[in-house]
Amino acid sequence: MVSRPNQIKHTMPASHFPQNSPKAQAAHSLLLKPQCIKADKSSYARLSVAINALMSRQKFVALVKKVGLIARKRKIDPALLVCAMLLTAASPKTSYGTVNGYDVEAIAGHYNELARNRGLEEVAVTAVEYHTKKPAFAELMQLCFEHMTKQAIELNLESEKMLAILEEVSIACGRPITDIRANDGTYFRCHSSLNRYFPASRTAHKEGSQAVAQIGLQAGYSLLHSLFSSIDITGGTAYEPDYVHYVPNTITLGDSAFSSYIQFEEAELNGAFQVSKGKTNMAAEIVKVIIDGKEVKNPLGKKPKDYLRHDCSQQIELVVKAPCGTSLITNSEGVVVDKVKRTITLRAIRIKDPAKGMTWVITNLPEGVSADAVLTLMRLRWAIERAFLNLKSHNNLRSALTKSKYLAKSMVWASLITALIKSITIRCAELLYNRELSVRKCNKQDQYSVELGTWSSKVITLAFNRALPGVSFKGVLQLLGKNKRNGISKPSVQNQKRSMKHHLDRLQSELGSTSVEGVLLALPYKPMLKAA
Repeated sequence: MVSRPNQIKHTMPASHFPQNSPKAQAAHSLLLKPQCIKADKSSYARLSVAINALMSRQKFVALVKKVGLIARKRKIDPALLVCAMLLTAASPKTSYGTVNGYDVEAIAGHYNELARNRGLEEVAVTAVEYHTKKPAFAELMQLCFEHMTKQAIELNLESEKMLAILEEVSIACGRPITDIRANDGTYFRCHSSLNRYFPASRTAHKEGSQAVAQIGLQAGYSLLHSLFSSIDITGGTAYEPDYVHYVPNTITLGDSAFSSYIQFEEAELNGAFQVSKGKTNMAAEIVKVIIDGKEVKNPLGKKPKDYLRHDCSQQIELVVKAPCGTSLITNSEGVVVDKVKRTITLRAIRIKDPAKGMTWVITNLPEGVSADAVLTLMRLRWAIERAFLNLKSHNNLRSALTKSKYLAKSMVWASLITALIKSITIRCAELLYNRELSVRKCNKQDQYSVELGTWSSKVITLAFNRALPGVSFKGVLQLLGKNKRNGISKPSVQNQKRSMKHHLDRLQSELGSTSVEGVLLALPYKPMLKAA
């Protein structure tokens, strides 16, 4: 057994907040290793503090003071304003885009509804617009997301199956692996006046967007915690590999954009591993060739693309040396006297992608990790695509037609925070009732509900200690976990193939087996095994 550190290093900027040590220690002791066998009173006691642990009043006041948000003449409650932003982002019935820009009236409506429930004074739409366009408010939303992400990781709501897989990967790699992360970027249109801040890429028209300005979201997604571990807001012209945060003893999953040899060198310098899709015309020197588990003699003189002529039923794995740059040698006076070429040793495994044909999967994982396990790891990259889909479909991250760049950024952070709160809630319900849930299934509860009566809005108000009347986190978990439409309904065959559980089961079985069997099938999905 390879030991694994309990705490995962967070890639976001560190922030210091006043902590209540006795309360924090009590919350952590209740949440350590929650049982998922039976939804009894003790399980509710362990998970009842999960949402309250995300953001207390003391921590929120510290964040407001840190950004220097001042109400001035137009008095407004910052906590209620943040809640109103999150409620607007969480509601599947609203959209960000309107003719005149961002729909500030929806935010003002949520704010006044919350104010009426607490006997506070209502405000005008202009007052809400005045505060949401402040730079300090956008910074406050970002700090809330970073702080809540850190708190969510400390809740120890990780998947037991993923922990077992990390342990087996650690054994194969010979050192502890703490997390598997997928990296990618997503883009959406914004107002043309923001072109100087968020320029659009030249290929924007191919994606169905005629806008001259695009907001890019460069993200890293943790499969262990099912949360975004790093976020960078850019324009549409951003180069995605520049925003990868390599963390020691982690595995990074990426598409073909992350397959440059410089990226692999940076990963090794940071003590990390990477798995990404390569190109058929990759330039490298072959060291070893393995076809169907047998090593080929005298592979010198051939290029990697020469092995594409083999039959598709054969499994081909190459060990190659690739150039990754040059090192400068200087003398005692600092003058460059020589240049030395740097090389890196990688593994290239051939697959057949239905979209791009014959493709390589490149990795710097040791040979102790089998080729089938590497390919299954590559399939897990689709978790971040599903997370982006949830942001756009269920958290209104579609377009930002406002002319204020700070309001556009606040909208992005609001969508990310609502997705984080929903993810934690669904994870708690899964632990309590031992069943799989999704945002789409849980949103079926809200089809005939009033807007402030949705399960997500209840949890959002609870997270900021300003709950709606008669709302409890226990009641939300019972609503999501015990509903027959959520728990008993079986997913379609296509959804079963795409489910993360299937790929995790496949990865665990491939890590445990030492023999190389079967045929490499097409990405991104592999057919499920037939039931006995």
